[in-house]
Amino acid sequence: MSNEAENKDKKEDPREAERKEAYRKSMLCAHINAYIQRGLNAGIPERYLRIGPDQFKSLLLESYHGKDEIDSITDFIYKKPLDLVKIPLIVIDGGKMKDRKLAAFAIMFRIITCDKFGKFYDCRSLVHKLNAFDARGVLHGERRTDFADIIKEYNVLCISEFTPNTFKEKLEGGDFIDEILDERYNNLNTTIVTFQDPISVNNALTDITCGTYLKEMSHNVKMAKNPSEDVLRIRVRSSENA
Repeated sequence: MSNEAENKDKKEDPREAERKEAYRKSMLCAHINAYIQRGLNAGIPERYLRIGPDQFKSLLLESYHGKDEIDSITDFIYKKPLDLVKIPLIVIDGGKMKDRKLAAFAIMFRIITCDKFGKFYDCRSLVHKLNAFDARGVLHGERRTDFADIIKEYNVLCISEFTPNTFKEKLEGGDFIDEILDERYNNLNTTIVTFQDPISVNNALTDITCGTYLKEMSHNVKMAKNPSEDVLRIRVRSSENA
């Protein structure tokens, strides 16, 4: 038998090729739908599940990052997601609340598409919940330690709109936030924190009422290398001025 005849025999049945392609597309669709559901379960609004690199890039403040850093950060998030998931802390400030949330949602969903799970919490709600637990919760099966343990396990956690006055000096919210963030940091589970006020040398935290991690994050005014081994720093611009 000639080589030409052998090659002809080896050609795949067109119907089999069609079945394989249909299966590939159905699996891809299933994965996309699963990630979308994970994003919704994480607390990302449906309209913010498809923020692409161009839209994300337009969120960043060029006078802070510079054009080259905007390009490199966007490429890092969208083209190197397996490196992104190894960054334990992501700090976002600037712009309006909507713009900070958009940046956080974009990064959260990019991590979720790496087969991860996440959760979005408003800082006030999270701290209130941590401070609200008391001994009576044990009787109802609702313990603060159980709640904290759940938060520690998410692959990506977003704490939105952090502001120091959320924390009260005589309550334990800051201590529990530290316990949560320390466990997450040790296990390379990404934590995104959006700051309500722009980070500057004038409003960097000087005490640990909010916990050591949030205090140190408030000192990330400008980074020499972005991202560093531990921190990705994002400053957004206001969409009103876009």
